[in-house]
Amino acid sequence: MACRNIANWKNLILSVNISPTQLSVLNFVPEIKKIAAAHGLPLSRLEIEITERAVIRNARAAKRVVDELHEEGAKVSLDDFGIGYASLGYLRELSFDKMKLDKSLTQSFAESQSTRSIVEGTILIAKGLSVDIVAEGVETEDQARSMCLAGRSHLQGFYLRQPQSLQALEEMFPLRDGSVDGVDALS
Repeated sequence: MACRNIANWKNLILSVNISPTQLSVLNFVPEIKKIAAAHGLPLSRLEIEITERAVIRNARAAKRVVDELHEEGAKVSLDDFGIGYASLGYLRELSFDKMKLDKSLTQSFAESQSTRSIVEGTILIAKGLSVDIVAEGVETEDQARSMCLAGRSHLQGFYLRQPQSLQALEEMFPLRDGSVDGVDALS
């Protein structure tokens, strides 16, 4: 349904969280490819989010899926980074396009020196690996400001925007020649 709903907005990327169970299915990527094609969504407009815990639970399957998705042109994000104790080797081996800092790190950043050190170190590692970072769970102006000062320009959370229905999105971003006006405001 999400592929069908977003297909006409040519500049939007669809991010989809997958479960650890889906990660283990051998024909998972061909199935994604089939669904996207049925709705006219190029895989270059698809971003699959894999949780850090799923990577730890089944690193071999994660590597296979990440490699297959990259071969098909899709992007892959490491979701909830910072709570699952993933090794740095996973970051290097799996070639994620993006890391999403877990909301627990974002929300305790201002109050905890150890959290600040973890976030700042993670940002340096991500820069070294040419991986984008998104701070998840931004719920206050102070959290947004703290994350920006730490070097994060990509933020996600209720402070920025509440979840929207398809109808609300259509009203906010009417289709004009297959493009979306104002998308950068949501980044």
